[in-house]
Amino acid sequence: MEEKNKIQKKEIFFLFVLAVFLLFISFDFFSFQLNGIEKKIFQIAKDINNGKIPYKDINDNTPPLNYYIYLTAQKLFNLYPEDGNLRIFVLIYIIFFLLLLYIISRLMTGATVAMMSSFFYVIFTYKSIYSGIYALPGLFSQFPLFLSLMFLIFIEKGYEKVDYFLSGFFLCVSSYIVFPLKLAVFIPVIYIYMRWKKQELKLKYIMWFFLGFFLMEAVSFLWVIKNSVLKEFINFYFIYNSMSFFNEANIIKDIKEVIPYKYYLIIIFIFLYYVFKFVLNKKYDFNWLLLVVPVFICVVAFFQKKMDIGFFYILAPFFSIMVSVFIKDLMMLILRKYKKY
Repeated sequence: MEEKNKIQKKEIFFLFVLAVFLLFISFDFFSFQLNGIEKKIFQIAKDINNGKIPYKDINDNTPPLNYYIYLTAQKLFNLYPEDGNLRIFVLIYIIFFLLLLYIISRLMTGATVAMMSSFFYVIFTYKSIYSGIYALPGLFSQFPLFLSLMFLIFIEKGYEKVDYFLSGFFLCVSSYIVFPLKLAVFIPVIYIYMRWKKQELKLKYIMWFFLGFFLMEAVSFLWVIKNSVLKEFINFYFIYNSMSFFNEANIIKDIKEVIPYKYYLIIIFIFLYYVFKFVLNKKYDFNWLLLVVPVFICVVAFFQKKMDIGFFYILAPFFSIMVSVFIKDLMMLILRKYKKY
């Protein structure tokens, strides 16, 4: 690693202070009772631990990885009341994702934006419409989704096939936590196609992306076949979640699910700024992904029947980076104007 890319002591100190701050503001939330969706998934996880099989012995449409995330939380800790197991697991998860977000945003635009992004992520995630950090599917989808984006954007020379393979794999993993993310597969395909000039490279790297994506699909279907739940899995996971897009939508509620009212003016302004930024630069880089992926998630949320997914949790890290990049651009503009005088 080059000297300039090494994380400095002040960055480590900042992340430590931010983690302590997160722990401080989350202290009261440890005593919060589980909400409706948390109670349902928590009970299903307990049933699985007692030998029941999802979709066969349990009628539910939640993507399967959520059950096993909750099951992991139950097995890692042995607290009473049991709600505390999930709350502690979520806090540890948030800290690990915070590190991933910091690394990605630092690679994108440097340490300053990375520190701002991490801070805004904590604020947006905790002070959301949920008034706390609930263990909703949208929260747990953040990690595989951003791993997918990291391997998609930061390609290491000589390892392009591996990077795109892993990007496809982790995108598919995220879709087994939040089903609509499966439909986002076309975004990386367009990105890869526009990034490379040679036609043979375009097709080759898209193929490797799909190989990773379908490997995860194959793993899930092996699990389905092993547990003899093919029909139930297709009905509950694929058909039910796909048909939810054709249910009636309450746009007012859906907007609140995606963009909390106390943030909507800031977020709309940042979206418009990124549209202008892309039109001006016309580059298919991380700025394009930071615009297109959140827009896609918003559109999906508006047309899907509300199922307590926690769409804002999926969007929060994108908003955090976008706001930080905007502040940096604004400060650079002010400094340039100041130097002229």
